[in-house]
Amino acid sequence: MKIENQGSLQQALKTGVNLFLGAGFSTLAFNSDKIQIPLNEILAEDLRTHFRLSKLSALSLSQLCAVLESTKRDELRSYLIQRFSVVTYDPIYEALLNVNVSSIFTTNIDNLLQKLYSFSSSRYLNDITIRGPVLNDKQAIQFAPLHGSVANDGTEFVFSPMDLAATFSSDKDKWHFLTQSLQHNPTLFWGYSLADAGVLEALHPSTVSGRSHKEKWIVLFNPDDGERAYFSALDFHVIEADTREVLEYISSLSLSSISTVSVHPKSTKALFPYEALPDASSVPVRPIIEFYLGGEPVWNDIYSGRLYKTSYFSRIVDYIHQGKDVAVLGIPACGKSTLMMQIASDINFSGHKLVLDAPSPEKAHLMLKQLCHEKA
Repeated sequence: MKIENQGSLQQALKTGVNLFLGAGFSTLAFNSDKIQIPLNEILAEDLRTHFRLSKLSALSLSQLCAVLESTKRDELRSYLIQRFSVVTYDPIYEALLNVNVSSIFTTNIDNLLQKLYSFSSSRYLNDITIRGPVLNDKQAIQFAPLHGSVANDGTEFVFSPMDLAATFSSDKDKWHFLTQSLQHNPTLFWGYSLADAGVLEALHPSTVSGRSHKEKWIVLFNPDDGERAYFSALDFHVIEADTREVLEYISSLSLSSISTVSVHPKSTKALFPYEALPDASSVPVRPIIEFYLGGEPVWNDIYSGRLYKTSYFSRIVDYIHQGKDVAVLGIPACGKSTLMMQIASDINFSGHKLVLDAPSPEKAHLMLKQLCHEKA
């Protein structure tokens, strides 16, 4: 098993992460006939066998479903409900209950997650396709079954072609919530392959006017060099593993205390009014062109999200999450201050974030006393 930026992934699992799940996620779950929840290509073959459509072997899953929707709609729905209704699952899935999940988006129609979280005593799934997002409720996990769910009576099942954006064409609010979630929290994509890449291309920052996402990981089983290069080009960190290996890895982590986000007795702003990061609403605004013409970076440049993040950004963030001390060296005007400000703004850190300009030893000692052993 190989994980790029492993320290940052562990931090995301503790402090808040989105899950975006595809068919490969549910392969350790079974229906009432003790049959494994299928991958797309297996489902297509099962449909041809069940409905005696061997002559349609050239059709993809979405094309095959389009044919059955027009000829045997009720029979297709009954078959899918029976095929994707989870009765048992591998207990290793319960490791997810210790992950601090912010939102879950899934293209699967099974009810694995509903069954899993029905046993949780601290979190619940809020289906935003039915009730919309719930605000200010830390016990809620925003849940979006993008292609329908067997757990929802009357829902339409969608086996669309490649472009995920089409799923949201009639619900702009849902699309907005998805893209906002990718900008607010790191995201783990799990259960996708190169064949399913269209749904991931639809989520590229170019679809939201170039606004950058938080870090993204994708789980790939035995990827070749082409897959690694492709997903790296889409700004993903690659996890080389299968579903069981990822669940076992999560189970091995110490995540038992992440059900609630730690709250400091005093805010950073109250303790360190001059060293705390400024609020985005309080910083002066200037045209971004001034930065590119050579101006010193200001916080408005950083908060705009329009500055490119170099490869050093994710490397340094990962070192910090591993508990390492980092020194960044470079010639004048090479981007050290910009990099520092980007990291300070974006890093997911459960402690005080402080920005200091050449503090004296006395100043540093005073700040240590004020921290009273809290993390910074």
